[in-house]
Amino acid sequence: MRHSFASKPRMFLGFSIALFLCSVAFYIAVGLGSFPSEIFLTPGHAEALSADGSFLRFEQAGGAVEALASGDEPVTDNIRVDSGDMTLALFGFPVKNVSVDILPETMVVPCGITTGIIIDTTGLMVLGTGAVTTAGGGAVRPCEGLIKSGDLIMKIDETDISSDTQFVRYLKGLAPGATVTLHISRGGEALSLPIDCAISIEDGKNKLGLWVRDSTKGLGTVTYYNPQNARFGALGHAVIDVDTKQLIPVKQGRLFETSISDVRKGKKGSPGELLGEVNSGSSIGDILQNTSVGLYGTIKKSDRLPAASMKIALQTAVREGPAVILANVTGQETRQYDIYIERVNRFSPDESKGMIIRITDQELIARTNGIVQGMSGCPIIQEGKVIGAVTHVFVQNPLKGYGIFIENMIRQERRMAG
Repeated sequence: MRHSFASKPRMFLGFSIALFLCSVAFYIAVGLGSFPSEIFLTPGHAEALSADGSFLRFEQAGGAVEALASGDEPVTDNIRVDSGDMTLALFGFPVKNVSVDILPETMVVPCGITTGIIIDTTGLMVLGTGAVTTAGGGAVRPCEGLIKSGDLIMKIDETDISSDTQFVRYLKGLAPGATVTLHISRGGEALSLPIDCAISIEDGKNKLGLWVRDSTKGLGTVTYYNPQNARFGALGHAVIDVDTKQLIPVKQGRLFETSISDVRKGKKGSPGELLGEVNSGSSIGDILQNTSVGLYGTIKKSDRLPAASMKIALQTAVREGPAVILANVTGQETRQYDIYIERVNRFSPDESKGMIIRITDQELIARTNGIVQGMSGCPIIQEGKVIGAVTHVFVQNPLKGYGIFIENMIRQERRMAG
């Protein structure tokens, strides 16, 4: 009996040690797992990344990427870099694969100009379905259970659809009560759905009971353009349809010269807004892509565009502290305003929310009361380098908002180039 009782403390101690080691392994694994799936390095420079207190340092030179150290210790087999891919391992077991991308030293022209944005959608975006009142007085819902909010109508029968007026005109030209086939895209899947038209009591014409949208417009800020290829990045976040909450696919789009005429100041619980006069006869850019990290396309020559280039800084160089933004909140004047970077989150799951910033410039606060709609895309500059762009405002505190790292925007621009 004494032997049995004596063994219990040793068993408990062994269990406690095992539990502690498992906890340490889990903490390290979580730290390694929180590293991004893709990182940028610049030629000939050492970069440091950290997650949950763990630091990794890398260097790119002579066409190869070398992992130098983990914390203060030289790198062991827990980190392996091979042909642009890095494997993070724990006790020899792979935890995460990370793509290592070499970004040449990049110069861009920071803009900070507010522009009018008009985007024509790819197909017709369905906002919702409704009822059609027929001659018998009944309410018929032809598309209920078939068409969903967010669907994109690409064709009706064999006719490509480019506008809502074309869609209505096509239906009116059919025999009363005709059956049509809607070719739609739903989450990337192509579907063909036959639907019987209802005859409206209002005009005796065919109706499907659909609410659709073929375009959207608003104001936003151009962050930068690349003087080498005339490509621009703007907003730093996606343009989302207000009804479907989905990213709007671009068929074609334009940027237009705009003059800010007024500001609706932001306040707690109610974001403010820039108000401007858009010159629809003066396009300064073509929009080619709407992505989760902004709008991208090609810029045109314009007197509104600045010309001075500036180096970018990767997220590893961004620090908490003072910075400035370029913003156009009066007329066509772009000015520099002071901000403070309160937090840097290098591993945010949302690429458009890598920084938390606070407006500190008293003149800007007097004009807008902080960040307002239309300022998305204002370039953020720290220590003479472009580091990112303003993306979102805190609804409950308009002085604060989020920012995106410029490297995330540059990465998307490079993808666009193929």
